Amino acid sequence: EREFGICLKDCTESHDFNEWWEANLWRFTVVFENAEKTLKAIREKGYLTGIVTNGSAYGQNLKLERSGLKDMFDAVVVSGDFGVHKPDPAIFREAAKRLNVSCEECMFVGDTFPKDILGAGRAGMKPVWIWTHGPRVMKADLPVISDISQITELL
Repeated sequence: EREFGICLKDCTESHDFNEWWEANLWRFTVVFENAEKTLKAIREKGYLTGIVTNGSAYGQNLKLERSGLKDMFDAVVVSGDFGVHKPDPAIFREAAKRLNVSCEECMFVGDTFPKDILGAGRAGMKPVWIWTHGPRVMKADLPVISDISQITELL
């Protein structure tokens, strides 16, 4: 930890890893190819868009701003603001509430099965699993896409 100038615990210096991560998380964000184009297409068709993300309010909001996508969402629910993390169904229900729709009217696209897919499904949303890592090792009885642009085919 000292090699990189980052202190992980009991820090007396100002190099606390958590502070550093909050300020730099956005630098490690990789936006799915076709994400912006897909969001625009969804919105042009009249659909509302929302995002549910785990993490601190500061780090996640900065990441969304720096990605250039924040203004493309009608609702943003960050677990650090809301106080509940995925996969708790309450955070998914909050996103639907902010969009003024029922969970049953929502399709939730996520890449993490236990947090995104199970959580959204338990909240009553239609989960869509985005899997970009080649052949799946687990079969799922739900839509699975390999490219975010395939969402428009499911609408």
